[in-house]
Amino acid sequence: MSLTEPTGRQGAGEYPGQTQSSASWLALAAEIEPQVAQYFLVSARCGCFMQAARSLNIKSTVLRKQLMLLEEHLRRALFCYQGSALSLSREGQQLQAQLIA
Repeated sequence: MSLTEPTGRQGAGEYPGQTQSSASWLALAAEIEPQVAQYFLVSARCGCFMQAARSLNIKSTVLRKQLMLLEEHLRRALFCYQGSALSLSREGQQLQAQLIA
């Protein structure tokens, strides 16, 4: 996957072997590095990787790579991609609520 190109994913995907309960994967939120949590929250607020990267003063490729690693770590699709816009999946909304609380 090129980090500068859209992934072609439409909607929230399921990760193979996704067997963790909602409570157990959300417990992993406590292990997320503060910087990565900030990247996630700013991306969720902005709805655009480019705008979020500018807000964070980092390259969009760095931001997308960190968020991709976060999704792989949690084994959850956190974003829904619709063209150039993005929104949070149900799991992304749960993670956002967990991180804000």
